[in-house]
Amino acid sequence: MLRLLEHYSSPQGEGPRVGIMSQFVRFAGCNLRCEGWPCDTQHAIQPKLFAKEQRLVAIPQMVEELFEEHRRTGAANVVFTGGEPLLQNHDDLCKVIDISEGMFTFEMFTNGTQAIHPYLAQCCNFVVDWKLAGSGEDAYDKERIANLDRLDKDTNSFKFTILNRQDLLAAHAVYEEFLKERRAQVFAGSVWDKYSNVAIVDYIKEHQLPWRLNVQVHNYVFGAQKRFT
Repeated sequence: MLRLLEHYSSPQGEGPRVGIMSQFVRFAGCNLRCEGWPCDTQHAIQPKLFAKEQRLVAIPQMVEELFEEHRRTGAANVVFTGGEPLLQNHDDLCKVIDISEGMFTFEMFTNGTQAIHPYLAQCCNFVVDWKLAGSGEDAYDKERIANLDRLDKDTNSFKFTILNRQDLLAAHAVYEEFLKERRAQVFAGSVWDKYSNVAIVDYIKEHQLPWRLNVQVHNYVFGAQKRFT
């Protein structure tokens, strides 16, 4: 059973598939709290908030809902997100993908702290939110590094959310040590406009980094607190 919190369609607002109409499958629960700045999905990480909203969904029902949403909206890109989607049973996630094979593309937005199932690594395009000190959750680099060899393809990406210049410098250091020689894409952007995206762009130019700016387009279109269900 999967702990489903939300399932809706909207254009992807960040990462390598930005702008593509996507089904967002948001699971309940997260192992991090990011005390340095407020998470934009509190309803997915705080048990007292999601307890009454979550649904326990069996694999056949999840697949049926994916196909029904596709018939309704045409969205063929499926985004597993949270919370932390990899707290769900990995075999169940694999079965959902396997049954749906050929109909959808799959993205997985994760904090990178959970060991990634090889089948998921093969069948999903991963976006790893590499937490920095500004988030208060930078103590998990060992787990993220352990996942790197599972994510060595150019359809995967790593995302840095920047609170201050110290975070920007730390992101650059992580990139140089662990990501530079890999094929994955790298994104960086300010959290809640706490740091200047102009400063991030200037830094990218100054150091000639092959990074992409991440600005969460959905917040500009719908507003930062918009929920679809």
